[in-house]
Parts: sequence; C-alpha cells; structure tokens
Amino acid sequence: MINISEEDVKLIQKSILPKNCEFSLDQLSVILAQENANIIAGPGSGKTTVLITKIALLLSQYNDQKVKPKDGICIITHTNVAVDEIKQQLNNIGISKIEYPHFIGTIHDFFNRFFTIKSYYKLYDSKEHTFTDEEEYENRFKQYWEDNKPKWYTYPAPVKKINETYLHFNNSKKLSILGECSNSYSENLANTFNDLLKTGFLRQNDTLSLSLWYISNYNSQLKRAFESRFKYAFIDETQDVNILQYYLFNKIFENTNTIIQKFGDPYQALYTIFSNEEDAWIPSEEKQISYIELSRSTRFGPSIANVLKTTCIEEYTELEGSLDKKSFEPHLLIYKNKENVINKFLEIVSNIEEINDEFRQSSKPVYAVGLTHKGVLSYYKDYKELKVSNNKQNITKAYYQILLNALVKYLRSNLNLNHTEKILRNFIATSENLITAKANIGIIINQININEGKIINQSEILLVYELILKEIGIHNYDLDILTEYLEEANTYTVNIYSQHYKLEDSDLEKINSINSKGVKLKFGSVHSVKGETHKATLLLETQRKYDGNNFYDCSLIFNFLIGKYDKEISKSKVVKDALKTAYVALSRPTHLAAVAIDINNIINYEENLREAEEAGWKIVLID
Repeated sequence: MINISEEDVKLIQKSILPKNCEFSLDQLSVILAQENANIIAGPGSGKTTVLITKIALLLSQYNDQKVKPKDGICIITHTNVAVDEIKQQLNNIGISKIEYPHFIGTIHDFFNRFFTIKSYYKLYDSKEHTFTDEEEYENRFKQYWEDNKPKWYTYPAPVKKINETYLHFNNSKKLSILGECSNSYSENLANTFNDLLKTGFLRQNDTLSLSLWYISNYNSQLKRAFESRFKYAFIDETQDVNILQYYLFNKIFENTNTIIQKFGDPYQALYTIFSNEEDAWIPSEEKQISYIELSRSTRFGPSIANVLKTTCIEEYTELEGSLDKKSFEPHLLIYKNKENVINKFLEIVSNIEEINDEFRQSSKPVYAVGLTHKGVLSYYKDYKELKVSNNKQNITKAYYQILLNALVKYLRSNLNLNHTEKILRNFIATSENLITAKANIGIIINQININEGKIINQSEILLVYELILKEIGIHNYDLDILTEYLEEANTYTVNIYSQHYKLEDSDLEKINSINSKGVKLKFGSVHSVKGETHKATLLLETQRKYDGNNFYDCSLIFNFLIGKYDKEISKSKVVKDALKTAYVALSRPTHLAAVAIDINNIINYEENLREAEEAGWKIVLID
C-alpha cells in the first residue's frame, strides 16, 4: 500500500512550486487523500499541479519498490495535449517512464486499449480495423448508405447520425441504434454502421459502443482484473465525460478496492450545451463519495470571485479570490449599437494599461468571446471560424504516419515482409508489451512539434523501432538502413510543419485579432478559450434559439451576474447553458472581467443597472 506523508510532499514541492511557495491546506488534503473522492477544483486553484504532484509521489514510491508490482496507477485525461503536459511535468521532476502496470492516456485510449479491440475481435472475428478521420468516414458512410437506405428515402444521407448515435449489440450480437433516431430508418442505419464495421472502418463513437458490449458481458472478470492491476484510478477534467463514458468507467471500478478520484470543475461542463444530454458528473448528488474542494483561486481577486459565486449552475459560496491579485471592478458594457462595443472595450483596456503597471506588463492576452462563432461575428465582421485544434490533431497524426511508414518501408524493402501500415498500427495498439514504445512515440511527436518539424533525437525513435521489431519477432536488422529511412522521414515532417503548423498560427494571429489603441485584442468562442488565462476578457451577449424561441444569454442571467442566485430558475436548460458560458468566460481573466449586453434586452433597466452598481459593477453606457 502506498502512503504519502506530509514530509514526502514538502520534499517534492520544492521542485514543483515557485520559489518560497508551498501547498495550501486544501491542496495538501487532496494530495494526501487515500479514499474515493470527488475533487472540485475551481478556476486557478492549482488542480493540475496538485494532480501531477500526487501522481509523482505515487510513481516515485512505486519505482522505489515500496509497493506491490500490481499496485498500478491509471491516469485518464481528455486530450493528447493534457497527456503530454502531465508526462512533461513528470519528466521535469525526474520521472521519465510510466510503464506497466501503470496507464496514462485519453479516455478514448483507455477504452480502445482494454475493450474496443477485444470486443471487435469477438463480434467480427477480425483484428483488421482502423479509426478513420471524420471526412473519410463520412464519405464511406454515404457509399454504404446507398446500399442500405429504404426505397422511399430520397433525402441526402443522414450524416449527422454519425456523431449522434451509439450502437447496441444484443446477446445474439445483433446490432441496433442507441440514441435519437427515426424509427422509419433506424434498422437501415444500423445495417450501414454494421457493414462499415465488418469491413474494418470505425468511427469515434464505436469505441464506446464496442466497450459497452464487452464490459456488459465480462463485467465480473473485468472488475477483478482491474482491481488487481490498479490501486488508483484518476480522471482529470471529469466534467467533460459524457454519460456513457461515465457509466462505463463506474461499471469497471465501482465497488472494488481501487481508489477512484475524479478531478474537475462541474460548473465548466460545456459539452452538453448544444445537445439534449445531461451532465454526467454531478458531485453534489454523489453523497456516498468524499467531497474535497479546491476553492481558493490564485488567478483573480475577490471582485471577480464575487461575480462567479452566483454566476454558476450551483451557488459557489466557497469560491475565494486571492487577496494578492488586484482585479478591477467588473464592467457592464450596456450598448444601443453593437458596432461600437469592441472599440469601447479597447478604450477601457487601453486606459487601464496607462494607469496600472501590473496590468500593462502582464503577458496574458486580452480576449472578446461569445457562445457561438456566429455570435462573435455579429460584433466583429472579420471574425472567422478556424478549426485549429482539429488541424493540429491532424498534423500530429501526420507525424505518426510518417514515422510508421519509415518502419513499414524498411520491412518491405529489406526484409521482404508485407507489413502494411494498417496491420502494424493495429499491432502496436493492441500489444501490452509495447506500452513504453507507445508512450515514447507521443513524447517524440511532441518534440518534433517543438523543434518545428525536425527529428532531432533519432536515437529515441530507433529505440522505439527496435522494441517494435523485437516484439514482432525480428531480432536481426540493420540500424544504418533504418537511420536512412528516418532521415528521409525528416524531410516530410519539416514540410508538414512549414506548410500547416506555422501557417495556421499565422492565420490565427492575423485573422482573429486586431491591434488598436495600443491593445491587441483576440476573438474566439467560449469553448475555444476554456482552460486559458487572460488578463482581460469580454463576454459578448449571444442570441440563441431554444425550443423555437430566441434568448439572449447574458441578459437572461442578469440577476445571477449581479449576485442574485435563484435555484429554481437555474434548473432551466437554457439558463443553465448561459450560466456555464458566463462562468467559463468570466473565470479566464486575472484583472478585468466584462460583459456586453444590449440595453433593449434588460427589463426595468434603470432599476437593474442601479442594483448592478450596488453589487460592484461599473456601468459603461455605449450609444
């Protein structure tokens, strides 16, 4: 059993925290916690640092052989960027390897590794499958739909169902549709997905569909297996899991000896805003699990914290701002003409920079954000929706493809082995013995990005190649020839970077930002800035259609913004969505939080604006 002491924490905090800093009592309680717990981490509360510290201490004790070989640690995040960040932070304090029996990866990696592949083999008697990108899958879906659609169906292929539906396999392995779907063609749709699965083409939702079947059929065996392998299971950003992911995770780990700790901020669950799905993780309803709060923010001061306490889906009275942060009074920009909002905000920021050195010297960006890209566009006519995160993920995939193709080329040309890229990719994904190799590939790709597409450390990649070759039974190979193929691959990775990555960042800087009055102002959606820190953030009121009616999100929650929380009103779906949007946006800034609202949307505006002033808001009227 691993036991972390306060002395252990004091020793490691010197290498993790800034000089002369130490963990707060709340943070220390999370690091030392040895029971199932929901860790509610407010914005800027140091959640990531606390989690990494805890993981580092556990891994250090494990590596010192103070624990049993099977007391593994399971770490689940939501993005490859988050995985890389945790690995990098651990590497910085001397922990370079996370090997069996431990696991670190995204939630999709977790389900794919342990369930999806095995389920697919049992259901389709094949290991030949691949996850295609959205565009390729959609094209194939359209082709297969033509063979399966009802005779009466004369509309375009229902491609929206690709992301909207999951699949259910009954005891006879017959497939049907889970989720909303017209009964008139649900069977045709199921047959289309089934044909795609038979030929080895999987979409992202199939990860959970296949995992659901496997976990349901082998639950008792899986519980025993995971309980014997993992002593701890951590989920980071738990608010971002969907209902099916959460159900499956609990199905595996609940009522076992594995210690489950879920980290996140349930008030930032944005993924359900544009769907009818409910939030999966609601800690306040899980009474049987310990509830630990990190509610003291080091990001902003009390003036911003006071707004967030009631601008929240549940009143957040415990949230505290840092007395060391001199955040300004929040600003309400009440406008008659939307076209003048951005200029006025730029003027406000410029004036503050003139009189406040700390604000002027901050390197954090200034942002204007709205719920939707269309909403931002209505304030700034040059705004463009750039799907940057998807492009960056595609570039990462391209690097991986290039590195894999170099090995495939060697196998074909020099050993006369017909290892296709698809076969090799699936083998790497399914092999438990290649966990180290897979972890190192992620680190290598991150290094390629940092080095502008250049493959600097060839020896690290050659080591990965050696591990793979040995695992597939090849012990005699020529490293010089492999090196030649790797040098050839370097040309491709540099081209990928120069053609896409740099251009992409340049586009972002030029298109979705302006320089005026000595201030650089960036634009984006609230979703796109989640997790960021700004020095000033303006939330732009956005019109939204819900149940056939038009709503204006900021004026809808006006009373919440000025400190008047109403539990009954907060239960409304459209109000809850508006509260989540405002909470995420207004928790980004260190110094200045601002909201723009159309004066025509405020009922009894003179009385309401007076109440806003009394609540600490500075009112700025814009003609």
